[in-house]
Amino acid sequence: MLVARLFVVVVAAEQGCAWISDQQLSDRLDLDGDGVPRPDDCDDGDSAVGLAGDLYADADGDGFGAGAPTQGCVEVAGFVDNGDDCDDLRADVTLNDWFVDADDDGHGDASQGVTTCDAPEGYAADGDDCDDTDGGAFPGAVEVASDGIDQDCDGADTVGITSAFGGELLWVDAGDFNMGSGPSDKDDAYTDHKVTLSNAFWMGRAEVTQAQWAAWVDVPASPGASPSFHAACPSCPVEQVSWREAAQYANALSDAEGLDRCYEEDGTAMVEGYVADPYGCPGYRLPTEAEWEFAARAGESTSWSGSDVAADVAWTVEVAGGASHEGCGLLQDAWDLCDLSGNVAEWVNDGFEEGYSRAAVTDPAGPSTAATRGIRDGNWGYAADTARLSMRYDGGQPGRCANKWTPTS
Repeated sequence: MLVARLFVVVVAAEQGCAWISDQQLSDRLDLDGDGVPRPDDCDDGDSAVGLAGDLYADADGDGFGAGAPTQGCVEVAGFVDNGDDCDDLRADVTLNDWFVDADDDGHGDASQGVTTCDAPEGYAADGDDCDDTDGGAFPGAVEVASDGIDQDCDGADTVGITSAFGGELLWVDAGDFNMGSGPSDKDDAYTDHKVTLSNAFWMGRAEVTQAQWAAWVDVPASPGASPSFHAACPSCPVEQVSWREAAQYANALSDAEGLDRCYEEDGTAMVEGYVADPYGCPGYRLPTEAEWEFAARAGESTSWSGSDVAADVAWTVEVAGGASHEGCGLLQDAWDLCDLSGNVAEWVNDGFEEGYSRAAVTDPAGPSTAATRGIRDGNWGYAADTARLSMRYDGGQPGRCANKWTPTS
């Protein structure tokens, strides 16, 4: 090998060619056969490793470099292989993704994006819009239930949370209102008085359905099949339910969700510690009479829940056709709650007593020693006047009753 090499060199020199040093010859070698000779090959013993890459100075240490690149085969302190930094003096300014925001709601279409340092006109940083043609639909928007539009981009046209047995619950903020007959009410038997509710709460959006009642069948202590007169409609409200059964159903929901029970095992009364303060129970319960009326009025002064025209919101004898109906089949109130006038009546948590005090009150619990419980709302078999928001009834017997309930918060 050595002899042959020297011979070749001598011949070349005699032909007038430049002398090639050992280093120059070594630099021309391509030992791994990848087509990249030394010194450009980062590893001439590995054909998978070829040319050195570009390295960029990263002055702000954010992992993005800037400026003219230099080539290198190994990582160099202060240099990175990404030259996309928008401002290499500020670590918080880097290359960003931007998305077309056709409806100008601050949320773009994830399928139409670009990567630049500054936002192009008509683009947004968030690519989470579910409908980029509707400026009122984006994550965090206020949902309007049952209007065919998913305003908050959660995949459903509903508001609130769902209970263990499938009932939808809506959040009701604390507040105050005038409870009793208002100026538009025909019946002035109940005196207006100011009520303050200091606790926000979840309220069932609609009356408990027969399907939700059926979900209780496999729960210990369940009464089993639906007691309803109109039993062939799973999405219609369950009826012919006693206050005791309603309380047991609320306990079953609390058990299913790991919450404290509000009622005794047999459903005959609240747990002793909550009798004077039902608002303090963290589990499911029936609404107090004040909570029921607060939710039904929804900040308005209408005669029926959501309207001064009964037929808009209330299944009563004039329009019901002799039967109960699926929940939320008519207009909702201003807080999106359904059927608080008509369809079937609802039990409330309070014991029943005639009349109201004129005095303002905070978080009323109703009489704790009353022999019977209260009922609110009218139903499909009675006239619209019986479903006015001021009307109250002694629910000593189950009758045509359904339940609304709420876990307190």
